[in-house]
Amino acid sequence: MTTTVRSPAANPRPVASGRRLSPEELRGLATELRVTTSRLLRRVRAAASGGLTPSQLACLTTLDEIGPLRLGELAAREGVSAPTMSRTVDGLVAAGLAFRRPDPADARSAFVELTNEGRRAIRAATDRRTALLATHLAELSVAELRRIHAVLPVLHRLADALSGSRRGHDRIGQETEDDADDHRRAEQ
Repeated sequence: MTTTVRSPAANPRPVASGRRLSPEELRGLATELRVTTSRLLRRVRAAASGGLTPSQLACLTTLDEIGPLRLGELAAREGVSAPTMSRTVDGLVAAGLAFRRPDPADARSAFVELTNEGRRAIRAATDRRTALLATHLAELSVAELRRIHAVLPVLHRLADALSGSRRGHDRIGQETEDDADDHRRAEQ
């Protein structure tokens, strides 16, 4: 049996089953996987965003999952600077999706919290994304759907391994709170 591995240039190369891929073939497969999954995710997010930017939706999702956070904590979790997060939060506050509550312990600080409308916006975006993907999955053949279903456990293991290596873990599959956040975000 022969499997086809595409290179970044989309030139299919047959790879005999049962043998390990060469470093060059692994790099080509990694590139194709990264490009394809990124493209799929971007398109689903863009088509079903409900007018929210990716950073706004990520911010809302974090607040929904964790609860009220100080601006600096939210910025750190999202991997952006405090001024960038402040602009994002300003947009969410203006749209009625979040609000700032003064920190009783520190008058210079405030907590950012979701409004009910913010929670509804997250649910609506998640529902739109899932429906969009389901609509396009329905256009695939049964054999294609089975192949996608069969590869999901492998992709989960790969995501877990990447999460672990990013955090310095030695064991594949060791789930952290951040890994659980990654799984919840994948649903959105």
